[in-house]
Amino acid sequence: MENSIRITIEQKPIDLSPRRRAMTFDTYEAETPKQKQIKEFLQSFPTSWLVFYGDVGTGKTHLSTALLQDRYKKGVSFEIVKFRYIGIDVRADFSKERQIIEHYYAPDVLVIEEIGKGYNTDFERELLFEIVDTRMEHNKQTIFITNLSRDQFLQFIGKPAGDRITSEAQFIHFNWKSYRQKEE
Repeated sequence: MENSIRITIEQKPIDLSPRRRAMTFDTYEAETPKQKQIKEFLQSFPTSWLVFYGDVGTGKTHLSTALLQDRYKKGVSFEIVKFRYIGIDVRADFSKERQIIEHYYAPDVLVIEEIGKGYNTDFERELLFEIVDTRMEHNKQTIFITNLSRDQFLQFIGKPAGDRITSEAQFIHFNWKSYRQKEE
């Protein structure tokens, strides 16, 4: 909760870091036909669950943030959280576990980043399952971001959550060179 970015309709201006505020569809450099196709798809405001997977620096965070900023302008609330922080928040105060989990049910769109960077414990998988299961029951869009391959991602999160995510999500593979490594 304290480790996440929470945006609600009442908050103006949008509460994103300067780096994230610059991540818009206009600033995304779509150089290949696949990159252009993904950008156009996201600009069409898909409501399905999404899994962005691929190597570091390929624009997964940029495009998810661009999508969220566009949605925010249309009155959609969202939250961005790093996967490992969900477990850290609960471990900090187990008496608030239910309250913390319910916190992640609330936004219209939830982005869970850096899946694969954590302890990969049964505890983390159970927390993720609770969040996934409840968000699915309430038809709330969830976007997952990982540097793992599709198979590694599904293995990391465990079979129960993986089965639900696979039934709902569109997997989008970011399989090009890192923007950060491009020559000037």
